[in-house]
Amino acid sequence: MIDSKLQQQLRDSYNPDGSELRKAQLRMTDMLIFFDKVCAKYNLRYWLDSGTLLGACRHGGFIPWDDDTDVCMPLEDLLKLKEIMAKDNLSNEFFLQSHENERNYLRIEWCVLRDLKSEYVQDSRFHNGLKHRGLQMDIFPMEIGVRPKLKWIIDQIYNRFITRFVMDKKIPYRFGMGEARFMHFTVTKILIPIFRLFDNKSCNYYSAAYGVPLVTKRYLKNVYPLTRISFEGHELNSPCNPDGYLTDLYGDWKKIPDPDKIQTHHVRVKYYDKPIY
Repeated sequence: MIDSKLQQQLRDSYNPDGSELRKAQLRMTDMLIFFDKVCAKYNLRYWLDSGTLLGACRHGGFIPWDDDTDVCMPLEDLLKLKEIMAKDNLSNEFFLQSHENERNYLRIEWCVLRDLKSEYVQDSRFHNGLKHRGLQMDIFPMEIGVRPKLKWIIDQIYNRFITRFVMDKKIPYRFGMGEARFMHFTVTKILIPIFRLFDNKSCNYYSAAYGVPLVTKRYLKNVYPLTRISFEGHELNSPCNPDGYLTDLYGDWKKIPDPDKIQTHHVRVKYYDKPIY
């Protein structure tokens, strides 16, 4: 972890107390705490991933300029989570969003936990076509044995025939959404089940599930057994070897990037006193 003086300098520059970004980060921390409790109660595996894990290891919480939250779950655990959240009313503040409970949500396998008392403000046809648009925590499903070439095919179909038809303003929205839903059905109900017949279950790493835009392998030796790590003062799940895990993802992850190379998403968020969905 970086020294406290540098950490405070970064906080003062990017996410000081009371700032809009810090407010979003604290709300997403609440989402992580809720998610962690649910997973513990139902014996579901998950771990912090990508920038969220990097932030935990380097900053003790959020990367000061970061405005999203990422976790990974084995696909089979995510499927169980979807069943649990659909059956049990576990929260009146958060909602697990998937294609099964919101037909305009067209991501494949990849779910998000949504905050019901906030709303992203975006100029995006995909986003604005959703009912639930609050702050989100990305939940990336991981699989053992995904064939890279087959995953590439699904990713290309998703980009060209699902995302494009929804996002392209030259295509009437209703037509584009209808075509995208048809392709989503074809991919999830026909192509992916066939492709999974060719899985290599003997490999020693996780790949992102079909349709999830992550390409770096997550080696099992770096993931299990899961351990705990401090994030914004709370203990959450972490890979057992976060250094090796992050090195695979980022190389020299401990180095603070130069200010001119720091990228932020620049999102706007509205907040409400009670759930709006």
